[in-house]
Amino acid sequence: MKKFRIKTQAVEGVRTSLLPYAFSYGEPVPGHIHPVTDTKSLQNCAVSVVEGSVLLRSGMVTSQQKVTQLFQVLKIVHEKFKKHVLPLRVISCQLCEAEKEWEGVYSQHREFVQFNATLKGSDACAHLNVPMHPLYVQIQEVPPLKRVVKAIDQLSKYLNVECWATYCDWMHEETEAALVAFISDAVEEYPLEGLLKDIHREARSPLLLDHRRRIRELVVEMGKVEESKDPHAGKVLISLEKELIVLRGEVQRFLLTQCMRLGEAVKGIEAIKAMHPELIPLKVKMGILKQLMEDQVGVEGAQPLGWAKQAMLLQLLDEQFQVIPVICGWRGLDRTGIVFALRMAIMQLRHRFSFEKILDLATNWEHAISSLNSEKSPKQTGRALLAQILRQNFLANLVDFSLPIVKFNANGKHFERTEKLQENHDLLELLPPKGPVPIGEGEFEVVPLVKYDTKIGKALGLTKGGHRLLQSLIYPT
Repeated sequence: MKKFRIKTQAVEGVRTSLLPYAFSYGEPVPGHIHPVTDTKSLQNCAVSVVEGSVLLRSGMVTSQQKVTQLFQVLKIVHEKFKKHVLPLRVISCQLCEAEKEWEGVYSQHREFVQFNATLKGSDACAHLNVPMHPLYVQIQEVPPLKRVVKAIDQLSKYLNVECWATYCDWMHEETEAALVAFISDAVEEYPLEGLLKDIHREARSPLLLDHRRRIRELVVEMGKVEESKDPHAGKVLISLEKELIVLRGEVQRFLLTQCMRLGEAVKGIEAIKAMHPELIPLKVKMGILKQLMEDQVGVEGAQPLGWAKQAMLLQLLDEQFQVIPVICGWRGLDRTGIVFALRMAIMQLRHRFSFEKILDLATNWEHAISSLNSEKSPKQTGRALLAQILRQNFLANLVDFSLPIVKFNANGKHFERTEKLQENHDLLELLPPKGPVPIGEGEFEVVPLVKYDTKIGKALGLTKGGHRLLQSLIYPT
């Protein structure tokens, strides 16, 4: 445990602070951090506060001690900023890749399933694996087989069914409240009432609830078998895993139906929103949840979301459901710092612009970025302006909040890039053309960061200055 100074930032009247937490004798200790060398405790745990909105970050939560420590901090945050008006809702967004970091992904999933069983009343937590490639990826001369990539991708999606079912639980509560208030008094409103009732019924289907209960039991049971010294543990685990795969497939099919129903309800509300504006907030939540779930549950023709767009939409959805998000990587550094900075940037924009404008930016992110990168773009209007501000906020968050935690852990060492590594492309679209790059202790110089083809509105790669910035954000192993 080491002392770490609280960080603050004020941009355009929006105040952001970073409060780190370590743990001693079973109690949270603010103003300190467990670095990567403290493997038994929750590493690099910190809370970001943006004008009262909160976001957490940490290393992996792969033991009972670490999940207990995390929830000690969460309960402090919940009491301070939610004031017990709402239940404690927590989603752990883990950025580790199933292909290379499966043990960590599975262990964190199991810890959250087990801890969720101890929560009282309407409090709930869930684990969502949103894999992100490292900031630099190995150049592959021979691309992997598509069926192998699909199989690995499905591992995360099967784990995630429990989390999406939790989001659907919260959506069910919203739909139930809407049904109580909604009185259909015109012919065109009858189909919508039926759709809302379908969503309500399917979310509480006895068969679905039974599948979810059995999945939780199996996850806990498998954890006990893995910890036992039974010589037949391997055979038992295979049997339990087979049952688990079948059940998760069944839940995924339920969620596919739910996703389709959400799309139909969005269209139904759109048709009558002039007469029933009170249903617009419900439509917004349904639309975001549907957009996030489509690829995850197997909607035909759905395209996977890039990690940047997915992170933005998750931040907006979590705000709508009053969720406290926890961003977790392997050590809580490289990828964690990037996604943490991006989701903070969305939080900061929320205190300057309307929810509708930011949702429009996130939903149309590719178009906004292409327009901003183009030489013909009107830089100071609409989505392009919002994207420009988001980029500036993102970079400021990297420099002010993510970089200090990496330097704190690195102990004077530096990551060195080789020619066989290329930068994560989604990251190129988040960085502004120019920005500050560290040149010494507490010293920065503003240099070009990204190279563009302005004719097609596309980022081509990092400049030397951009590589220096990116390398400074990576923990040297």
